Amino acid sequence: MRLDPILRLIAALALLLAAACYDLSGDDDATDDDDAGEDDDDTSGADDDDSSSPDDDDSGPDDDDAGDDDDATPPEGLTCLPETQELSNAWGDTLEVQLTAEVFDESGDSVPAEGVGWSVVQGGGNVDSDGLYTNNGDSGGQVLVQAQVLSENAYCEILIELEITDNVTGDPDIVSEADSTPVSVDDGCAATFTYPLDGSAMPGSFPPPLIQWDPGGNDAHVLTLASSYTTVTAFTLADNYQVSDAFWASLTAFDPGTTLTMSLASGDWNGSSFTGGLCTASQELSMEVVDGNLDGTILYWEPPLFGQGLKLIDFGSTTNYDLTVGGAIGCVGCHGVNLANPNRLAFADQLSAVSVVDASDPTTVIVQGQMMNGAAAALNPDGSRMVRSTMLSGSGDLQLDDVDNGGTNIGAVPAQGAGQAFPDWSADGGTLVYGSCDSGGTEYGADNCSIRAVEALPGDQWGTDWSVVQASAGESLYYPTISQDSFWVLYNRAAGGVTNSYDNPDAELWLTDIDGLLTPIYLENATAEGVKNSWPKWAPETPGDYTWFAFSTSRPYGNVTDGVSQIWLAAMDMDQATLGDDPSFAPVWLPGQNTGAGNYIPIWIPRYLP
Repeated sequence: MRLDPILRLIAALALLLAAACYDLSGDDDATDDDDAGEDDDDTSGADDDDSSSPDDDDSGPDDDDAGDDDDATPPEGLTCLPETQELSNAWGDTLEVQLTAEVFDESGDSVPAEGVGWSVVQGGGNVDSDGLYTNNGDSGGQVLVQAQVLSENAYCEILIELEITDNVTGDPDIVSEADSTPVSVDDGCAATFTYPLDGSAMPGSFPPPLIQWDPGGNDAHVLTLASSYTTVTAFTLADNYQVSDAFWASLTAFDPGTTLTMSLASGDWNGSSFTGGLCTASQELSMEVVDGNLDGTILYWEPPLFGQGLKLIDFGSTTNYDLTVGGAIGCVGCHGVNLANPNRLAFADQLSAVSVVDASDPTTVIVQGQMMNGAAAALNPDGSRMVRSTMLSGSGDLQLDDVDNGGTNIGAVPAQGAGQAFPDWSADGGTLVYGSCDSGGTEYGADNCSIRAVEALPGDQWGTDWSVVQASAGESLYYPTISQDSFWVLYNRAAGGVTNSYDNPDAELWLTDIDGLLTPIYLENATAEGVKNSWPKWAPETPGDYTWFAFSTSRPYGNVTDGVSQIWLAAMDMDQATLGDDPSFAPVWLPGQNTGAGNYIPIWIPRYLP
């Protein structure tokens, strides 16, 4: 409650009067800071400030003398020397730098400091108690070493250019020959990168990528990876290069520059020289490795020959796991976890029975579905309510169920359209988005759909229904999904009649606001034309500059897959979205997938391994 200014003045005067009364009463000399008593400042006592231990002015953990004294005068003019230096080092070589700390003496002269504590506060390497910094050739970039005397700190900055050479050809002569061979810029003969994609952003928690390229008729390649202070030069006869964990850490973890550039110099190696020289492309590839981790587990659908088809990949791992859920009949396809309620998983199985299980113990069934009762579902933030779509064969509506009461039906959601599908509930609980389809269809082939939203009210009530994005003639909008902050909506757009919405080859990725007030934004950087960009799903909020989402796309994964749907992730700079510009980056492939399988419907669940 905000006080009236006069009342605040009266309250302040009352406090002053109370303080004065306290002093005049004599209470200040009994238990306060000036006489006897445990809090006294002038005589003995357990908490005394001026006498025996543990007092503040004598021996023991006091303030003015030996031990843990906190009244010692900090040094003046503490500096760490040399303050800044730039050095070069090769991988595996030991680099030593002797650092010193100095202070001003009584005459103002600079003298060596005593009692200095040394520590590396940024970057790799270590420093001993005498200020000797050592780098064992495993890290470059900006190193900050702190010198500390009492409460004073000073810093030395060491900028290390680290050079790494990795020859995997088995031929030691290729390195010196490449160094002495002229390199021409010629896009006609140069090898071209196929993965990573130019302009992509990769989470720092991802394992190092398999870098791949089209050799362009060349049989030997010199690959250069460079960040601000670290350069890896790899020599290979293959059309790919797997960066090691150690080299990747040097490029990204210790180096403050998160932007990597990649280039290839390629030619024909005859065992002793490069026939015709080396050629390189006119443009380097550039990508960003983002500080911080994108954590959690991705759950996705890998349509099986037998079984359920749910797979898990834990971030940081390169292996996928089967997820078996209770209560399912056959293949488990459509599924969802609300970002505000990650501990319950809703899914529709082969017989369109919508069930709910505990995501941390997926064999525990909370709601057992019934045959033909739905094709997809969304959970509210606390998981107590579920909305399921009944659009199975040409029409259908949205039904609200009581999850905590075994899935008891509460009633229909007052939504619009001949067919209502693809529900998603906002993390703040206030909005349900869905596909409003004029021509009906099925969950896998919804035609002529727009994106609408309806207000979710307390007490299982519904409020205003409004248009988020209205489809134009000859297009369909579908698979809406709401961001963690309940403001943005990702969705798919496809032209013409959508016969297979889950992997339509013309599907594009779009973004708009949940109120439908902003002009929708085509995510051109994340979308590749004609390669099934379907089922976008938001990541939970993570620290850092970017927001992330996962989706299924059949774009080539380098030289490994072509035309096979896989799970990819894209970063978005939402500051750009607020300006109406495309916020997306080119995507990156999710490591650990079966590359021969078609993978769909990625969602985040809590970090979980079976």
